[in-house]
Amino acid sequence: MLRCVTMLAAVSAACSVVIGNGFVSVLVQNNGSVTIAGDYMGQGAYGTASVRGLYIESRDLKAGTRKSMVDCPAVSVTVLRNDTTMQQIGVQGLADDCTNPFVTEAWVITIAGNDRFATFTATGQVKASTSLSGMRVFDLNAQSIYALYETGVVQMKLPIPMELYFSSYDPLYRYYALGATSQEVDRRSATVERNYTTSTVISAAQNGTQLSELLSNATNLTNLDTWVGSFPGGEPSGAAVSYSHDFRVAPNNYDFPFLGAPSLTSDDAQEAALDLAALLTGIYASPVGNLCTHQNEVQPGVQVGQIATTIHTPSCGYSNMYNFFDPDNYLSTAAMLWSGDSFVQEQVRLVVERSGGLLNGAGQLPHHFVGINPDYVAISGATQTGPNLFWALTALNYVKYSGNTSWLTSYMPLLRKGDGFLMSFYDTEYKMLNVPGSLMIDTFIRTEFTADTNSMIVTYWREMAMAELSLNNQSGYQSFMALAEATTEAVRTHLFKEDHLITQLNRNGTTRDFVDYDANFIACSNGVLNETERVATMARLDGPNDKCPFSHTWVSEVYYDATNCVGSNTGDSATAMGRIAWFDALSRHRQNDLAHFNDVLIGPLRDELLETTWMYERSNCNGTENIQRTPFYFEYPSVVAMMLHYIRYGIRLGLVEHVISPFGPSSFKYSVGNVHLNYSMPEVRMRLPGGPTRTFTIEKLTPNATYTFGATECDKAFTNQTLANGVGRISFVSPTTDGTNQCTVFAKAM
Repeated sequence: MLRCVTMLAAVSAACSVVIGNGFVSVLVQNNGSVTIAGDYMGQGAYGTASVRGLYIESRDLKAGTRKSMVDCPAVSVTVLRNDTTMQQIGVQGLADDCTNPFVTEAWVITIAGNDRFATFTATGQVKASTSLSGMRVFDLNAQSIYALYETGVVQMKLPIPMELYFSSYDPLYRYYALGATSQEVDRRSATVERNYTTSTVISAAQNGTQLSELLSNATNLTNLDTWVGSFPGGEPSGAAVSYSHDFRVAPNNYDFPFLGAPSLTSDDAQEAALDLAALLTGIYASPVGNLCTHQNEVQPGVQVGQIATTIHTPSCGYSNMYNFFDPDNYLSTAAMLWSGDSFVQEQVRLVVERSGGLLNGAGQLPHHFVGINPDYVAISGATQTGPNLFWALTALNYVKYSGNTSWLTSYMPLLRKGDGFLMSFYDTEYKMLNVPGSLMIDTFIRTEFTADTNSMIVTYWREMAMAELSLNNQSGYQSFMALAEATTEAVRTHLFKEDHLITQLNRNGTTRDFVDYDANFIACSNGVLNETERVATMARLDGPNDKCPFSHTWVSEVYYDATNCVGSNTGDSATAMGRIAWFDALSRHRQNDLAHFNDVLIGPLRDELLETTWMYERSNCNGTENIQRTPFYFEYPSVVAMMLHYIRYGIRLGLVEHVISPFGPSSFKYSVGNVHLNYSMPEVRMRLPGGPTRTFTIEKLTPNATYTFGATECDKAFTNQTLANGVGRISFVSPTTDGTNQCTVFAKAM
């Protein structure tokens, strides 16, 4: 659609021009000013513009004065194309000053098909000057800013009346902002993707954010790579500059960026759209904003791979503490890795390597960092098994979703060293770990043979076994699998009592039991308990003693009072946690309890995330957020993204085997980052990372049907046949890549 705002009959010099396709709308007023709005659902209900201004200006970097584009009669708009496949207009005569322009530009603006972005080609000239710099300014009507520099991530949200600026020479190819600028009901975001480099200045304020591209070659910018209270000064090179830049702008009336072209469709279009919105909000609004990987983000003069627990507002929660793997950053990094976004995945690798690089002599991982200094015990003072265990699982997740198998080859010795710390607790008589503290709730006193660590260590050892197998280390594979099998049997023998796992067994034969929901859901989710035991345990956890059946998910049936908490800290004794909700959700999948998963877990959590964008650290017994806890926390948003990707759409990539096992949807097309899956019972087609080969297990297909399977669109193409079993499961081995191209792997009912 292309139309004139003031007269619908034709475009004229006296009117403003709008182009749009239902998803994105660009308004070019007759003075050259531009606003851009989006409608995620594609219905043309744009509402408030996400980009409230896109203009050029000149700024005196020495004096601090500026000139912005004003109402210039020389501005004209030409319709270049207007049909069902493309709308394209040219805008000429753009300048910072009508009478004596320093910088001039012409734009070609294109919206093609059902694209969710507008593409701009800008050609321009900047005059020579030793004080003035020409700039292109993106004025975004959103409050939290995210700059994905080539060298790291910077984020800022200012809920108070102030303004901060951040300048850098580092290449900035992707930038987005999200979150309404006041207490409005509506949401909005905007994404800018660029294929060129300039010096940039980003700014954050309560009423919006800006990206200023310095079109002149400025040098000696002041206060580089740090947040300051005023626009930085500097010295333009003095030379005239001509340029041609391509960039695209993706507006949205939901709080997530459109980076690349993510899509998710199914028979229920509305539900699929909301799932995609929640998936990307859960990844990009919180955990990506927690990354502190750019220069000076943690400490002046230092660049490290660290991640906070919240976004910057402007300070972070758990102030100046980073890289918690107990399991905090296991969750936030899983969400980011499952984005399929290669830049984000590499940021996760830096975080993994930062913590792994400081294993102590015993192989113990830092529990967290205070500033840039490692601390090997929890804030409560407890020594936990969780950091080593969940750090290793994060490292393996990175390989699964990035496909970077060469990194695993080089990093495996360090993972084995970290395993040495865990094995130091292994009791050869009991075949379990005798531990000094809790797995992932550091305030709870749990020692000796605990159900939480000994249930989770089974998952860890199985994953380590698969890592060894992927490296053709048969002895390592067999060793880890033997440990997993022995501890599974030991947990069932020593810790399972009637209808649940007890909290701990002591070597003197005494026990403690709080009916811990975390430990029991872990054991239900990963097969430590057999089917009879699992059914009994799930009945106990859902039974009349569950005082909070609508929570996501409560910590224990029996309250941990001060005498049972480290330092008498009962802060986590009466609360729900996203980390437990994750294992709850995995258990619902194994139990085939779709109603609870939908109605109690992912349904309410997804809707809450879409309503609030950012969430609090903990939630209450009735499922509402606990506003007394840390705001803007990573945990629940990350878990929502994880539940959608891994459980609802059943995408479970492995080092040896890829499993596709949807939980609810029977037909969908999922394309996010490097994961592309078209799933239905008659046919499945997928392009997935990892290789060179994988076992593919696909579930929920037509029972007892014959399927043709194989690979195509690569030099390893082949076809074969197999028969689905009685529950619709098939397994086969296929190449995933020919070394250059990813193969499309398929299975089709005959």
